[in-house]
Amino acid sequence: MVDRAILANSTLAVDPLSERRNRHAPVGRCRIQYMEQNVVTFAEYVKLPDPEERLVLHRGHVVSRPIHTLPECKLKNHICRVIDEAIHHQGFVTLSLAYQPLPDFELWVAGVGVLSLGRIKATPEDGYLFGAPEVVIEVKGPSISADEIQDERELALTTGCHQFWVVDPGDGTVHVTNANQTVTVYKADVSISLPAPWTDVAVSVSSIFAK
Repeated sequence: MVDRAILANSTLAVDPLSERRNRHAPVGRCRIQYMEQNVVTFAEYVKLPDPEERLVLHRGHVVSRPIHTLPECKLKNHICRVIDEAIHHQGFVTLSLAYQPLPDFELWVAGVGVLSLGRIKATPEDGYLFGAPEVVIEVKGPSISADEIQDERELALTTGCHQFWVVDPGDGTVHVTNANQTVTVYKADVSISLPAPWTDVAVSVSSIFAK
């Protein structure tokens, strides 16, 4: 369970100003746009009118996110199916899982999020997930930059995430960072053991990239 008191006392929670917040992060033809604005709290963010674009909240700044390409969507959908079957539906696996890693200035969206049943029960029916999912998975592609992946990894692993995966369809590898910051690169002939509460479950890299 994620402790709100611990997160509220985190340095990230009281430091919405980041050296990365005002830059554009180029990646292929897409860029993450950090809008010119004052710092916005989460309470203010949820009162914004529904936009035509995807907006999230990073370090107190409303961010416009590129939409996913079809190959990215197909791979993420496939990853969801593979993991859901592996955990025998003992949890929740979904695309584009919005979560609030810190209480005041953040709302992120995981490419794929894996949640335990306990976290689901603890989340209000009308609220966002508080704290990062146990497993966050991002797929390298035009809709997300290396800098954003690094930002999300650093934040997620200190706010409830036990494993952060970066799936690289270019070379068929999966980079997995654990909460202790250990990074392991998995290739086609090996399997990735999931964290608690699925410690008896492993997902083969070959199944992730299976056509």
